[in-house]
Amino acid sequence: MKFSYLTVVYTIITAAWCLDNVHWVDIWNGSPVLARFTPPDSFINPQGYFRNATIRQTLHLTLATGVLRVKLSNEFGSSPLEITASTAALTANNTAGSDSIDASSLQELTYSGASSIVIPTGGTVLSDPINISTSTQQHLTVSLYLAKGQIGTNTTSHDVSHTTTWLGPGDQTANQHINGGASVTHWYYVTEVQGQLPATSSALICIGDSITDGTGSTTNGNDRWVDDLFRRTQAAPATKHIAVLNAGIGGNHLVTSPGQGPSALERIKSIIAQPGVRYIAILDGVNDIGHVATTAAAQDALYNQMVQALEEIIDEVHQAGLFIFGGTLTPSFYDPPSNPDTSNYANPQRAATRNRLNLWIKNEAKFDYVVDYAAALADPSNLDSYKAQYAFTNYIHPNVAGHQAMADAWDLRIFQQVNGTSGQSLSRRGKHHS
Repeated sequence: MKFSYLTVVYTIITAAWCLDNVHWVDIWNGSPVLARFTPPDSFINPQGYFRNATIRQTLHLTLATGVLRVKLSNEFGSSPLEITASTAALTANNTAGSDSIDASSLQELTYSGASSIVIPTGGTVLSDPINISTSTQQHLTVSLYLAKGQIGTNTTSHDVSHTTTWLGPGDQTANQHINGGASVTHWYYVTEVQGQLPATSSALICIGDSITDGTGSTTNGNDRWVDDLFRRTQAAPATKHIAVLNAGIGGNHLVTSPGQGPSALERIKSIIAQPGVRYIAILDGVNDIGHVATTAAAQDALYNQMVQALEEIIDEVHQAGLFIFGGTLTPSFYDPPSNPDTSNYANPQRAATRNRLNLWIKNEAKFDYVVDYAAALADPSNLDSYKAQYAFTNYIHPNVAGHQAMADAWDLRIFQQVNGTSGQSLSRRGKHHS
C-alpha cells in the first residue's frame, strides 16, 4: 500500500490534534490518611498487615471514559509497599460494595509495563493507562494482591469509605468473586482514578471533614452530598462535563492539630495539582472549633487563625488560576433537649465562633461563590441546630435528606457565570451567594 506525503502529514496532524484535545481528569478520589483501624485478625501477622492477601474495593466513578489509570499511595506506610499483582474491572451489576466483577472486562494493571511494583515509603505510583469503557457513575473494582503485605502497623487508608471492601486470602485479583473473605468499610492504597477525557472536561474537588466524607449517608448508597451534587450536575447540560470529587476526611481540621489526616491548609497544594481540577470547594473548620478551649481568648485566637488559613487557601487557588467556592459551617447544637449534651461542639462559645466565621465567609472572604449550607440545614427557630428532618442521630452531621439539602443549596448557574474568566479576575469582581 502506498501513502502520499499529504496523507502522512494529515495523519500526523490528526494525531496531534487528538492529543491536544484530550487530557487527564480525576474521575474518582479517596483522600489518604494514616489508618486508624486494624484489619480483621486473619489479615494481621507478626510483621504487619495483608500478607498473602487480596484487597478488592469498588470505586464510584463520576464521568465516563474509555481510558483510565489508577493511583496508588504508600504515603503513610512505615515501609516500602510491594503490590505483587493488581487488576481493574467493571463491578458486577454496577453494584457498590460487591465482591463480584464482570469477568469479561477484567484487565491487569501494570506499572511501566511490569506486573508488580514496589512503592517507596511515603511515595505514590500511577498505573499504566488501560482501555476500559466506563459509563457515568460506573462502579470500578480494583483488586490488589500483596504477597509480602505491609511491613509494620502504619498503612495508608481512607478510613470511612461508606463502601464495602473485601479481603481474601491468596491472589484472587483475577477471580470473579472473593472466596473465604472478610469485609470492612475502608479503602486501602487506591487514592485516585484518572480518566482521559475531552479538553472541555474538568473537576470540582470538595475538601472537608466527616460531613463531606459522608457521615450520615448509607453504606454502599453513594448518597453523600458530593454524590448528590454530581447527580445534579449530570442532569444539567451545562455542567455534564464536570467531575465532582470527594476530598473529605472524617475528623479533618482546617488548620489546627491534631486532626485526622493533613489539615485542609496542608492539603491544598496537592489538591490544586490533581489532574483536570478547575474548581475547589471547601467546607472545613467544625472540628477546629470543637477541639479548642471554650474561653473567649482561645476562641478569638482560633477565629483569627481560621480566617488566615482560609485567606491562604483562597490565594493559593487563585494564584493557580482556579476557582474556589466556600461554604458556611453547618449547625452543631443538639436539639431537642432530650438529646444529651455530651458533644464538644454543643457549646455557646463554640457556636458563637462558628457564626462569626460564617459571617466572614459570606461577607468578607474572597471566595468566587459561597454555598450557605447553614441556612439550608438550620432550624429557623434555633439557627444553631439542624432541622429535625435533616439531622443525623448526633445532630452534628446531616442525614441522607440533609446531604441532599446540601447538594440542593448549590446554584448550578455559577459554573456558567465563571466560565471563561480566571479565578483572580472573578475574585476582584466579587462573589455570588446561593
